[in-house]
Amino acid sequence: MGRHGVSVFDAVRAVIAKAIDVEPDRIAMDTDVAGDLGAAEDDGEALIYALSDEFDIDWSGMNVDLHFGRVDFLPMPWRIAGS
Repeated sequence: MGRHGVSVFDAVRAVIAKAIDVEPDRIAMDTDVAGDLGAAEDDGEALIYALSDEFDIDWSGMNVDLHFGRVDFLPMPWRIAGS
């Protein structure tokens, strides 16, 4: 169990669901956040900030556009669990 008596996965799932406004039950360990849930561009940025706030992650070197695309690029898949 992680913080607050829930598993780490459940905690991450809750953050993702809230950040991109989807039902938590749509999120599994192998969910492709961009492909399965449609997160791209601003959703991806909101997700990164939400995960950073909740889990104190330093994303300072990350280029969100490479993972969630921009208006002029197709979004690339981003998975919850490693491929």
